[in-house]
Formats: sequence, structure tokens, C-alpha cells
Amino acid sequence: MRLDERVHPFTPPEIAALLLGHLREQAGRHLGQPVESAVIAVPASSHGGHRQAALEAARRAGLEVADGDLLDEPTATALAFSAAGAVQPGQTV
Repeated sequence: MRLDERVHPFTPPEIAALLLGHLREQAGRHLGQPVESAVIAVPASSHGGHRQAALEAARRAGLEVADGDLLDEPTATALAFSAAGAVQPGQTV
């Protein structure tokens, strides 16, 4: 990755941390207050190593993410639809 006119070798968790840090800053500006914790969605097929890398990236980005706040993407989608009122009680998503 080219940064400051030099090429830097980054690992995927380091790149994810840079992206999460940027998103944390943007969310903080939008909300008008610092964002310190998050719920993160990962692909349902993610294994333990991928999940641990996501947690490490969040930590590097300055986010607190409890192990229970790392959701499979289908679960996160269903919860988001439910919270938005797009799903009626008893409806299958």
C-alpha cells in the first residue's frame, strides 16, 4: 500500500483497522460524540482466525468490541431489519 509516497507492507487486519478507525471518526462526527464501542458483522463462513483478526482490527482502531458483539452478517441483517421496523412479529426474514 502506498502511503506518504512510500510503499508500506500492511497485513489485512492492519488495513481493516485503518478502515474501522476512519468509520469510527466519521460516526463520531455524525453523532456528535465519540464512538468507543461497536458491533461488527463478519461473513457467516468466518472461522476463529478471521473472527479474531476482526476483533484485533477493532481494538487497533480504538473500538471496544465484546466477543458477543461480533455477529454473522445474516444475523446482523435480520436484527437491522427488525430494529428498523421492516419486519412484523412472526414474519420470517
